[in-house]
Amino acid sequence: MILQTETQRLGRMPFFDFLKMFAMFMVLWGHAIQHLQTGEVWNEPMHKVIYSFHLPLFMMIAGFFSLSSMNLPLADFVKKKGVQLLLPCLTWGIILYGVIAFMDELLGVRISYSPFFVFFQHFWFLKSLFVCYLIAYLGNRICHSMVCWILLTLVVAHISTTHQIPIMYFCFLGGILLRLYFHKFESNCKAITSLSGLIFIFLLITTKGDLPLKGINAVDIIKNHSITPPILAYLNKTIVSLSSSIFIIGLALLLSRNSKYADFFAKSKLTMIGKYTLGIYILQSIILETVMAEYIKVDQWGGIFSSLIFDIYIVFPLISFVVLLLCTELTRLIAHNQFLGFWLLGNAKKK
Repeated sequence: MILQTETQRLGRMPFFDFLKMFAMFMVLWGHAIQHLQTGEVWNEPMHKVIYSFHLPLFMMIAGFFSLSSMNLPLADFVKKKGVQLLLPCLTWGIILYGVIAFMDELLGVRISYSPFFVFFQHFWFLKSLFVCYLIAYLGNRICHSMVCWILLTLVVAHISTTHQIPIMYFCFLGGILLRLYFHKFESNCKAITSLSGLIFIFLLITTKGDLPLKGINAVDIIKNHSITPPILAYLNKTIVSLSSSIFIIGLALLLSRNSKYADFFAKSKLTMIGKYTLGIYILQSIILETVMAEYIKVDQWGGIFSSLIFDIYIVFPLISFVVLLLCTELTRLIAHNQFLGFWLLGNAKKK
């Protein structure tokens, strides 16, 4: 195993919770743009910016804090991560299926979600995160050198593009490496952050159209006898995802060195929201992506709301923030109950 050595102990860094809150807000904003209006959004600049970094940032932060799980016995590892990430998907999948059935049968709202979609595709990020953990863990058990571990796990991650695993694993791996070499990152933070920011902005500006959602994978190559997306487009997407995440983490680290910002990160209620992102992610999938998506189409309200620009930059951020606060409060209420916290949020049972 190559991740078993003790890494440099880090002090408390509340800015990571703030970044998780920020990334979750961007998830909500992106989903509002997608689901709460009827126009085409895939070439809209703000939508492109949001989808360039919000989930890669989440995945890099998850990788950063994953080392404590990498040396658990296999059974303990599967139990811990299965309960934390997969159990909520199963429980909420049943609840969501009930919500959809209720909307279909009693409200007459015909939602075209099949049982397969509900249980396999919904909450896909948590399932992707579990697979990323598993790939890194098994690679760590097999390999005896860092290079072997990196190459082997990257190859495995590119077998299938299910749940965007190829791109997500790149970011998860980046988070692990960032944690392993964090002392060097801290020492050269200004230079690395500046370079990452320049790369991110340059590629974002020069890339025409939206970045590809899927990654190159063996299944598609065998099935279609071609490489999709094109290699350069995929590399571009990967570099954008990594550079944007490193830039945002580095920027937050630099700000936290200022006592005013450090105090803000430590005491802000926004930072506290970052502790509830798993529950927020699941709840917004039901509240925003399922229920609100069926009843709210802002651009059909008429008047100034007919302007997609006004909706994207004014209305949707406001709606997203309200949903963020609502989902946070609901998650906190659920977490207060040990039984509900276990089955709905994957919280470990207190002994």
